[in-house]
Amino acid sequence: MPVKSELMNMRAQSGKAEDSHLPHFRLDGRSITLLRGQKQLFAGLDFSVSSGEILVLRGPNGSGKSSLLRAIAGFLPLTAGEFSCNDKPFDAQRLETPADTLRCLWYAQADGLAGALTSLENLSLLPKTGPGTNIEAQLIRHDPFSIAGFMHQPVRSLSTGQRQRVALTRLCFAPSALYLWLLDEPNSGLDSAGHKAFEYMLATHQDAGGLSVVASHHLLDSRLTPRYLDLSD
Repeated sequence: MPVKSELMNMRAQSGKAEDSHLPHFRLDGRSITLLRGQKQLFAGLDFSVSSGEILVLRGPNGSGKSSLLRAIAGFLPLTAGEFSCNDKPFDAQRLETPADTLRCLWYAQADGLAGALTSLENLSLLPKTGPGTNIEAQLIRHDPFSIAGFMHQPVRSLSTGQRQRVALTRLCFAPSALYLWLLDEPNSGLDSAGHKAFEYMLATHQDAGGLSVVASHHLLDSRLTPRYLDLSD
């Protein structure tokens, strides 16, 4: 499945699509310092990502890509520095989430799927996706990661690649200007069709005004206009 041609044609003609009615967010990291054990991963790191943008974290294993994502998600405390959203302190773990507040969607290589449940039942656990029959109807209409053939099988019976495709299908239910996607090596292990499906979902989220921070060893299609932050520097 190609990256949405209508989206790319629109950007080629007039730049990135914008909707004045969509909320606009800017996530900033300022003077970020992180330690893992006694090792300093980085110090004084600055970055920024805004609505409709994709920031790709690059660097060798151990450079801190996953740790930075975990810190943004609130799973790992900072040694120094701060995250802010629209110049206000950003706390991804806050208990109360007003309707116009930026939310996080987390994807990690540990897929978080319940092995005893089917693919469809796992997807039904997502907030606001509705009953499984509604999800099934949506997947019949739109199934970029091609899970229809095993959506009723227990996840524990699936291959590693099939589990990854189920986990990535969760992206189909959260392309929104209200979401920050934090994705840790989401395209690792995907075949060519999987890479195209993943880039399609990134484009959909980007067109909706969403933000994405992706840790990846893979370069993305340049038409997505990603920015790269090399943590090995």
